[in-house]
Amino acid sequence: MNTTSLDDFPYELQTMVFSYLNQNDLAYCTRVCQAWNYRYTPKLWKHVENQAAPYRSKQRQFGIERFLSSAAAGAFKKHGNLIQSLKLKLHQQELLEVLQHCPPTFPSLTTLEVSGDYSEHQDLLATLLDRCIAGLKEVVFCMRGEHGSRFGFGLSPFEALLKHADTLEVLRFTGDMSLHPERLNQLLCSAPNLKVLYSPGNRELRLGSWLEAHDIVPSDWVCTNLEVLACPILGIPRPGLTDNMSFRTIDGKRVSGRALLEVEESPIRQFQIYAQLAQLTKLRELRLGFLFDTFSSDYRRTYTTTHRQYDCLAMTLHSGLGLLKDLKELKIVGLENMEVGIDGVAEKEWTAENWPNTVIRYTDCSLDQGNEDFLDATQYIYE
Repeated sequence: MNTTSLDDFPYELQTMVFSYLNQNDLAYCTRVCQAWNYRYTPKLWKHVENQAAPYRSKQRQFGIERFLSSAAAGAFKKHGNLIQSLKLKLHQQELLEVLQHCPPTFPSLTTLEVSGDYSEHQDLLATLLDRCIAGLKEVVFCMRGEHGSRFGFGLSPFEALLKHADTLEVLRFTGDMSLHPERLNQLLCSAPNLKVLYSPGNRELRLGSWLEAHDIVPSDWVCTNLEVLACPILGIPRPGLTDNMSFRTIDGKRVSGRALLEVEESPIRQFQIYAQLAQLTKLRELRLGFLFDTFSSDYRRTYTTTHRQYDCLAMTLHSGLGLLKDLKELKIVGLENMEVGIDGVAEKEWTAENWPNTVIRYTDCSLDQGNEDFLDATQYIYE
């Protein structure tokens, strides 16, 4: 009786079959014979990710130990040239151990994701970014400081990240992270191919992760292909507010919320900001509100009032909303926790006419992925 082996199928069909295998299965396949090892080792090392497991669990510790042992045995130095996507769920000391056993460069790496607990000593991140010489296209940082504190993305890794500005397409900052507003604006002025900028801010407003009005106005944004902009815009003084606000920066000067009440609101400034946004005609998602994970164990309802955005962009026709009439691709506009939303009759009529297919969100909980209105900020890139 005739038998058929996998080698009897065309190479294209074999490739399709192996594309459904996970990393562990591919590893077993490379040990079958020399031919399979030669053929499927590049596929095995195309995407590298250490296995995720609950924090401080035995499974995580076991997985990390295997991952570090593999690095120490020289696997990264031998196959590092094949890696195109690298996702590391490692804490600071663990990343240090991996870098000690990595090659000096990753010539094929274009996708990088790093998550874990890190201190303010950030040379490790800068070193990792500098080794990605092919030009990164997608970068995701999901980090927090040690012992549950906030993590500030410093100057050293930012300068290393900026070297990839020409190739960068997706940039996401999540977790308990903050990035200086001026640096966020610099990214918009430096990355012509950027499609996603996801930096939804931090409930501790003093830590940053928003765009400042006085930075935006004189800037020249080059990211005209941007599809997702998830970043609050603050620093717009508005008279008549009664709430005691946190510290803000106005025209480069740090002032208190009480002082903000004494500064006259500038409609011209808001029109200038709207003019910048109006250039982003390919936008599908525009989120200007701070995001709150209401399912987090440390979430408190008071956060949405204590850190409400009062010095935000006003979504009114008087302030310049009408300049966004050409943003016909918009599917989501997130105004979570903003003081001035699209509430007026004229504004509602305008949005119904100009954005008929747009969902406008006002809710505090914008991280509820079970909600049908929720759209992940990177999904458009893979359509």
